[in-house]
Amino acid sequence: QIIARTQEELLTASHANLSLFADEEPLRLRIADALGKRYHFFHPMLEFIEVFWLRDGFDIICGNPPWLKLEFDEQGIISEKYPEIAIRKVTAPAVRQLTSRFMENDSLKGLYELEEVDIACSSQFMNAKCNYHLLEGQQTNLYKCVLTNCFDLSSNNGYIGLLHPDGIYDDSNGQTLRKEVYHRLVYHFQYVN
Repeated sequence: QIIARTQEELLTASHANLSLFADEEPLRLRIADALGKRYHFFHPMLEFIEVFWLRDGFDIICGNPPWLKLEFDEQGIISEKYPEIAIRKVTAPAVRQLTSRFMENDSLKGLYELEEVDIACSSQFMNAKCNYHLLEGQQTNLYKCVLTNCFDLSSNNGYIGLLHPDGIYDDSNGQTLRKEVYHRLVYHFQYVN
């Protein structure tokens, strides 16, 4: 009962009707709510508050995180309207012509610009030292971000098992991350993909 009440207080306290500065909900909370509804954010420490309160994290974490670097894929977006770009080998001038036709439609242009902004913002977030300090100076990849998040989510005696590329072991700028990985490493297996 205490855990349920605490979780409810944490989730509802940010949506209070009153603030110190205004009688209405602050703009940043409205923006956060809108983004949360759009992207379906998941906060493990709030969703599993009893795990972190009683155990300081998960005892076992396993998974196969995505092995990709976020990049703006113009051809992927354009191929939503013109699938021949993805199916056939289309020349660059033909892609540019299709792109200009794609951008003539306001709703498609909005989707294109929204995807461009989403990728730019996500990349900035993943490259921010305050979010992923172990990845400073490295080319971020989603699996590296998931790995560092697992360090924060596991208990002191917890185990993490992830299937990921060996890039963390040979990145010339990855000393900080490797130091943390080697400190925790019990087993390392290599497989041919």
